[in-house]
Amino acid sequence: MTKDRIRGYCPRCGHDQIFEKGHIHHGVHLFLAVITLGIWLVSWASIYFYHQLRPWRCQQCGWNKPLPRSSRESSSMAEQSRSEG
Repeated sequence: MTKDRIRGYCPRCGHDQIFEKGHIHHGVHLFLAVITLGIWLVSWASIYFYHQLRPWRCQQCGWNKPLPRSSRESSSMAEQSRSEG
């Protein structure tokens, strides 16, 4: 399985981490579905929907919702907006 990687803030770990997104090899699943006379379609569908619902995973803890910026950046931006207003 090939993987894409991004860096994002993980709220569970408390700091920036690498998040990975796996890709499904549909050709392999099609082959398995043909060989098993369609029984593999249940597994293929569950794998597909799981990857649609939770595409990114933290390498350290497995959390599935990366935030685009760290909490330090968010808090400093909030402080700046309060001081301007």
